[in-house]
Amino acid sequence: MAINESENIKDIITLITIKEPILGLYLRRTWIYYNDEIEDVAYTDGLRIFLGKQFFKKPEYEKISILGHEAIHIILKHCERGLALSKKGFPQIISNIAGDVKANQTLREAGFKIPEGAVTMEMVNEWLRGKAEVTRNMSMEEIAELLMKKLMEKVEAYNMIIDLKSGIEENKGKVLNSGDEDEERIEDEDEKAAKAERKAVEIIVANTSAGRKPAWATIILDEILKPKLNWRRLIRKALSRGLGKKVKRTWTRPSRKYSLLPGKELLKSSDIVVLMDTSGSIDIDMLKQFAGEVYGIAHESSNIYVLMFDATVYPPVRIDRPSDIKKIKITGRGGTMINDALKLLSRRFDNAEEIVILSDWDIADLDEDEVEEKLRRYADRIIAVTTLLKPPGYIKNTVRLKDT
Repeated sequence: MAINESENIKDIITLITIKEPILGLYLRRTWIYYNDEIEDVAYTDGLRIFLGKQFFKKPEYEKISILGHEAIHIILKHCERGLALSKKGFPQIISNIAGDVKANQTLREAGFKIPEGAVTMEMVNEWLRGKAEVTRNMSMEEIAELLMKKLMEKVEAYNMIIDLKSGIEENKGKVLNSGDEDEERIEDEDEKAAKAERKAVEIIVANTSAGRKPAWATIILDEILKPKLNWRRLIRKALSRGLGKKVKRTWTRPSRKYSLLPGKELLKSSDIVVLMDTSGSIDIDMLKQFAGEVYGIAHESSNIYVLMFDATVYPPVRIDRPSDIKKIKITGRGGTMINDALKLLSRRFDNAEEIVILSDWDIADLDEDEVEEKLRRYADRIIAVTTLLKPPGYIKNTVRLKDT
């Protein structure tokens, strides 16, 4: 009996969803095509998955692993990162092997069986034979550098199928699974990477909020939203007052578990307010990094309020935990005026312990008397994070994001 490719793919996605909902939900929202003229088993262009005629000859468990493998390539932006490596002189086979090591490692940690012969961390370490060692904490880029230094001759001799491809096929083939509507015709590499990442964050955060916290997904989310700044150090003053943990050690009440150690005293948590510049001068990558910094603050603290501003200010968004990052919705994208944000700050959050301002500091009303008066008033509580211009000199605690 001839196989119905579309029904078979939907069955496979269902099986993946039962085993690992995050991966299954991601695949449900991903365009999957079948073209019997394609010799490859499967590959991705960084957003969509393309299956060749060999795919449906595989046993069911391998089909599950292959689809999961390609989805992880997309989530981890391996196409975009491979292109960045190629611009530095890395052959495509190097970035492909490095990406496969990370994809198969993640797939295994998610509980899936890796097909026999698939490139793994153990396989690469066997090639190395003590020259060096790939570890699970290495990034795709670190593995690629190691391969270039130690294994180029071995890698070139290895018959590796390239399953990370740029561009878009003229004849993509038959649609087996319809993904998000706005994804089908995206061709720009940066746009594909941004869309793939946004979808991953939405799905992982939603499942984390629902109580599912698989370790592999947490690692991916931390990589996607990795903050550049050391927020434990930067917000030390607030943390010392019990922010986040809401407790401090006290000798007035010995520990109930260990009588020779101090006990815990609950403290009232203070607010951290983040003024986040979302104006048109802040590009998409920097907006994403700003969100990553808020994510980093949320790992250290609770009671965070985000005030997004451009030519005006938008309603405060409360962030109590890292998963609340999904509440940040970028609107506006107009010019940059900070006065309305400072007015809202003084009305609602005048007693905030720390005030973080994420901006390029190309702010039109920065020299106005009212703005200067407010900034000077809060100067000793402000952490000014800049991506471009230097904040006013009376704000002493400033950090340049791109230099970190």
